[in-house]
Amino acid sequence: MSLLKITNNRSTTDLYLIQMGSSDQTGQDYLGYHLVFNLTPYPAAGKEIHEGDYRLILKVTRTA
Repeated sequence: MSLLKITNNRSTTDLYLIQMGSSDQTGQDYLGYHLVFNLTPYPAAGKEIHEGDYRLILKVTRTA
């Protein structure tokens, strides 16, 4: 689970994003926008991932 903080007109909302599998792109709607994300690398048993190795691809599309 990843936490995305969104600030809109001085109001901050915590949006929890859950990626279901290693290659899935997960989407979530928020205030007239659709957010699709992919977090890499996906964790693997026995492999250490350093914080700086993570990459987030985030696509935001207006729906309203």
